[in-house]
Amino acid sequence: RRRHTRLRNVTGVQTCALPISIHAGAEAIAFVEALSRDYPDKMDVLERLVRSWNSEGNRLMTRGEVEEVARRYGQAVDGAERLLKNKPGDLATIRLLGTSYMNLGDVTGNPLFFNKGDRAGALTLYRRVEKLMRDAEASGLDIVPLQQLSKSLINQAAVAVAMNDVAGALITA
Repeated sequence: RRRHTRLRNVTGVQTCALPISIHAGAEAIAFVEALSRDYPDKMDVLERLVRSWNSEGNRLMTRGEVEEVARRYGQAVDGAERLLKNKPGDLATIRLLGTSYMNLGDVTGNPLFFNKGDRAGALTLYRRVEKLMRDAEASGLDIVPLQQLSKSLINQAAVAVAMNDVAGALITA
């Protein structure tokens, strides 16, 4: 067998794809960004781009490159918001936007991650996730992303504790 074709699952990542994605991440994103500029009405291209920005942010987070991570996650939020305007009520898009808000909140001020130290900004983003999920539930979607809702509440509590707001953390939890 050739070495690069073997698959080994390590904490959810296929290791054969990892070296390729690390070296080609910026080039691949640039390619998808160019596609998105050339075809601005293609929502599937925008969705791929949002997922790429989130993935690139995740990769950079492991290196502690906070400013670049925040930029990538910010791009993902902007793109996901555009997607939701074009696909209102679409559960996959709601989840993607929730994930993008959550990622940006993590790097903005969650003490459990490398972050910019803006605790209030992180709380705002986590509350957006909570509102998004509660609105999805109120609109009658059959399946509401409860995992994202619960993670949002947990992150709100973690940030409140970091802000010495134990009462706020208890109310959130």
